[in-house]
Amino acid sequence: MAVGKRRAHPRITPRVPREVARAAAALKAQFSGVAGVFWGRGKTARRRHRKPHLCVHVYWKRDVTDAELIPNPFMGFPTDVIEVGRPQAHALGSTCDLVGSGLVRHGTIAAVADDGAGSAIALMSGHVVLATAHGSILTDYVGTPTGGTPLHAIDDDGALFRGRVLRGRLANHRDIDFAIARFGGVAGMALNPVHRLLGAPPFGTRSVALIDGEPLHHDAIAQGRRGRMTGSFDQQAATELELRLPDGTSGDYVDVIAVSSLAGEPPFSIEGDSGSLVFDDARTVVGMVLGSTAHHDIAYVLPIGPVVDTLDDVRSLFFL
Repeated sequence: MAVGKRRAHPRITPRVPREVARAAAALKAQFSGVAGVFWGRGKTARRRHRKPHLCVHVYWKRDVTDAELIPNPFMGFPTDVIEVGRPQAHALGSTCDLVGSGLVRHGTIAAVADDGAGSAIALMSGHVVLATAHGSILTDYVGTPTGGTPLHAIDDDGALFRGRVLRGRLANHRDIDFAIARFGGVAGMALNPVHRLLGAPPFGTRSVALIDGEPLHHDAIAQGRRGRMTGSFDQQAATELELRLPDGTSGDYVDVIAVSSLAGEPPFSIEGDSGSLVFDDARTVVGMVLGSTAHHDIAYVLPIGPVVDTLDDVRSLFFL
C-alpha cells in the first residue's frame, strides 16, 4: 500500500475576517432557530448582494417579537435571513449496507483506487458508512487486523462488490467526515462516474481560495440522476453548521462551503449524493458533498483538505 507523508493542505475558503466571525458567533448564540451563520454575498430573489452579508440560515421564518427579530445590520454587518428548514446530510439511510434493498444507493463512493496488492480501496462519506446495526453513527472507527464491518457496494451496471470498512472518522465541531473500505477485486470496479470526468486517481486538489460566484460541479448518480450538476460558490461558514445525520442525531460542522443551485437547473445535491467529489472548472477536487437545506436550493460541501491530511497511508492513492 502506498505511503504518504502527512502535511497541512492549503486552505481553499477565503478567511472570514475576525470581526465577522465574532459577530456571527454572537448572533448564533443570541437567537434561537439558527442552523448556522455564513459570510458571503448570497442572493435575494436570485440577485446577488453587492456586498458580503451575514447570511443567517434559520430553520424557519415565523412571526417573532421585537426581541427575537434578527436585526439588520447586526454589530455593523448587513444580514440576510435565509429559511433552510432542517439542513440534512445526503445519505438515504442509516445502514452500513450501501446496497440496501433493490438498487437504492444510500451514498456515493468518492473514489476507488488500486492498492497495488490486488484490492480496491474506496473513499466515501463517513456518515453513510459508519453506522452500526442499531442505526447510530460512530464517531471514530478502526477495523480489526483481519477486517472491519462488512460493506456492500454496487456499480452503475448492477455488479455487486463486497468489502470491509478499514477506518473512518466523523466528529462534531470538526471538518472531517470520511471512511475507507477495502474490496476484494480491482477488475471492473468503477463505482463512480467522476472517474470518467477526472480520470483515474490520484486527483489534483484545489490549492487556492475559491472565488465568489465560482462554478463548482459534481457528477450525480443518486436516485436515477446521471450527469454533471453545477452550482456556484456563494457563502462560507462563519460558525458551525448543525446538520441532521441519518440516525436522527445532529453533527456540527465547521468550514462548510455553501453552493447554490443554478436558476432553472436541477438541485446541485439531493439525498444519496453524500460523498460525491466536488470539483472546479480546472477539474481539481474542492470537497465532498455533505448535505443541503431542506429545500435543496443550497448544498453544503466539506473542503477536501482536512480529509486529505487525515488519510495518511492511503492519501497518495487518491490525491496528488
